[in-house]
Amino acid sequence: MEVVQHYNQSRFMGFVPHIRKDTGEWYIVEVCLTGKTDHNAAYIALKLKEYFDGRDGIIFICNSKNVLVLAHMGRNVEGESISNGIHEKLPQHSCTAQTSDVTPDGLVKIQLRLEALEQDNESQPQVSRLLSARQKRADRIVMVVDDDAFMRSLASKTFRAKGRVIGFKNANKVLEAYLEYLPDIVFLDIHLPDGSGMDLLVEILSFDASAHVVILSADSVKDNIVSARERGAKDFIAKPFTLEKLESCYSKCPTVTSHGTMKAGS
Repeated sequence: MEVVQHYNQSRFMGFVPHIRKDTGEWYIVEVCLTGKTDHNAAYIALKLKEYFDGRDGIIFICNSKNVLVLAHMGRNVEGESISNGIHEKLPQHSCTAQTSDVTPDGLVKIQLRLEALEQDNESQPQVSRLLSARQKRADRIVMVVDDDAFMRSLASKTFRAKGRVIGFKNANKVLEAYLEYLPDIVFLDIHLPDGSGMDLLVEILSFDASAHVVILSADSVKDNIVSARERGAKDFIAKPFTLEKLESCYSKCPTVTSHGTMKAGS
C-alpha cells in the first residue's frame, strides 16, 4: 500500500475506478493523532502501512494530525475489527481511528473531506514542521546505521556527550525508527547485510525531505560519491573515517547549529 505525503487529487482519482468496481469491498479509515503523543503523522502512516500490508489501497498524510486510508478489505471484514486492529498496532493513546464503508455516492464526499483536511494544514509545510519538532527537543539525536560494530561504537563514543545515539547493524526497522525519533543526523553505510543504504536514503527522503543523511562507505569511488549526492545525501565519508570528520559533518547539521547548548543524552 502506497503512502502519499499529502492529498493529491490525481492519485485519488486514479483509485476511483478500482473502488467503483465493488464499493462494498472498500473502506475509508480516518486516523487522527491525539494530543497525548509525540509521534508524527509520517510515523503513524508507516505503522498503518504495516497493518494493511498486502492490501490494495492508498494512505494520505493530510496534515500533521490527520491520516486517511482507502483500503480494499474484501467482504468478510467489518469496520469495527479494522478500527480495533489499528488501535492495537499503533502506540497506545496516540490516535483515534474511525472506519466507514465506501458508498457509490460517497466518493465525492471523501474527496471533499481530503481537500478540507489538506486546507487545514496549519499553513506550514511538512518539512518546516519536522524541522521545528527537532529544534524544540531538549536533546540532539544521532542515528548510526552500519554493520561494523567497531564503527557503531566509535560513532557512539563521539556523540554520546552531545545527545542520544541510536545504532542499527542492518536496514530492518531503520525507517520506522527514523520516523519515530526524527534524528538530527543519520550516518548511513552503503552496504548493509539486508539491503542497500542508497535505497534506504531515498526511502527516508521520500518521507522527510529535510533529512540530514551522511553516507559512509569503504568504496569511495567517484560514482558512489556522485550517486549519494544526487540521491540527496548531505555528505560522504570514506572508511576508515576519523573522529574529526564525523564531528565536522555533525557540526554542519542545521538543527545542531541552530540549537545552541546541548544536553547530554543516554
